[in-house]
Amino acid sequence: MTDAREIRATLVASAAVLLTGTALHSVFGGWRWWGPVLVATAVGMLSGTVSRRVRLPLALQPLLGAAVLLVVCTARFASTEAFAGVVPTRASWAQLRQLYSYGLHDVTASTPPVHATQGAMLLATLGVGLVAIAVDLVAVSADRPSLAGIPLLALIVIPASAESDGIGIWSFLLAGLGYLALLASEMHARQLRWGRSLRGDPSGARLAEVAAGSTGWRISVVALGVALLVPLAIPGADHRPFRGGSGSGSSSTTVVNPLVQMSADLHDQRRTDLLTVHTDTPTYLRLTALEQFGANGFTLRQLTAGNDAKVSHGLPAPQTGSERIATMAVRERVNATGGLDERFLPVPQSPTEVNVDGDWRLAQPTGTIFSSRTTTRDKIWTVSAAVPAPSVAVLRAAGTPDAPSTPYGQDLDIDLTVPDGLPSVVEQTAHEWAAQAGATTSYDIAAAIQAQLTGPTFSYDLNPGIGPGLDGFRQFLQIRRGFCEQYASTMVAMLRTMGIPARVAVGFTTGTQQTDGSYLVTNQNAHAW
Repeated sequence: MTDAREIRATLVASAAVLLTGTALHSVFGGWRWWGPVLVATAVGMLSGTVSRRVRLPLALQPLLGAAVLLVVCTARFASTEAFAGVVPTRASWAQLRQLYSYGLHDVTASTPPVHATQGAMLLATLGVGLVAIAVDLVAVSADRPSLAGIPLLALIVIPASAESDGIGIWSFLLAGLGYLALLASEMHARQLRWGRSLRGDPSGARLAEVAAGSTGWRISVVALGVALLVPLAIPGADHRPFRGGSGSGSSSTTVVNPLVQMSADLHDQRRTDLLTVHTDTPTYLRLTALEQFGANGFTLRQLTAGNDAKVSHGLPAPQTGSERIATMAVRERVNATGGLDERFLPVPQSPTEVNVDGDWRLAQPTGTIFSSRTTTRDKIWTVSAAVPAPSVAVLRAAGTPDAPSTPYGQDLDIDLTVPDGLPSVVEQTAHEWAAQAGATTSYDIAAAIQAQLTGPTFSYDLNPGIGPGLDGFRQFLQIRRGFCEQYASTMVAMLRTMGIPARVAVGFTTGTQQTDGSYLVTNQNAHAW
């Protein structure tokens, strides 16, 4: 292969990976994922070029590409544990493995769009990087562009299987265009070789050049049109290559587990300003509450709300559960930066009035204000709330787990559910702590568990090495190290095993007060409770 042809083949292969990579938009929210796609594609193509320049055997070229990809991922995601910030070490490898497990959990346990967390971005970088290495190996080094469609298929199949509404018509067309460019380049090369074989007949070479410039693209375009139109013409086919709104008055969304995004925010070493809050009574800003408790821990139920649930139509009066519970009046003006791109609106607990641009709705079961059509990015809103401030006496009067003062009702069944497979040590420890404190009321039991978790035997650690899943509860109680995700989730799990309804709230702490009296909330204020 000549140098000019190799450069052309490399550029076509790079374009094919990038065009096909646009399908990831149906998996990840926002555009942060595009950076890893660009970097990973560059790694695959540049490592392949270097391999060919040093005449590395074909079988060893992917090993060089994988090594370069590891260095890039180390520099991007585990630089603090790497030698000189780029050379992998045992500690950086452990950090990458932990981040990989978080990312895998992000993607498998969540319904798209998945937030661009550090773990998810590591998965995207690794996935696209390996595909780019394979495409370069097959299309350029092995000179078989048509076979490069096999690794490219992974960048289509995974997003298409994850998103019920398809990958989008533009991603479909761009991915098809990328592969067809590979086909056309192969036709071009073969026809030029055929033209050169017609010795002594310059017209034959010119004919081949004309054919290479037109026939391949005509066949490619026809193939793309057939791939797009035929499934739509088949009666009963449920093929939706593009997504579209329902047009109904109901709005619903299922998003990534907010614990995942919170964990990513806390682990991000770069400080990102998210919110500026103007208020005289700073409170935690609540995004949502996680009620579903399953094999993957606590996750968010699907949020659904009709037209009558738009916050612009007003909010229902907060239900405190008792007329005796005092409330604290809170009013805030919140300015979101471009760094906060959420489909949840951060507000104090029990909002009574919200003024915000866009279609935002209240999902009653969790008290979550969400939007399926816009995000918080660069938005400004005002909110009034009646935050519950019950006294200890009122909380104790709520009764015991076996005899609550007010029956829980079916709507709280989800907040009492404990999955099969939860390690028995969770319930055993909860009963031990309650017995040690002599706690009998639901409040006293909760206070006893909280006192133990915030006591001297537990320590805060952002990297406790605890894996996802139910066994993580056992690990946390064993090593007694973790951050707010482990503390909040474990306390909720313990309360449920004791018969006390509980759920995990996710949001932000009050932030840091500025000289003008406002409060600055950054990614380091992400919190679960």
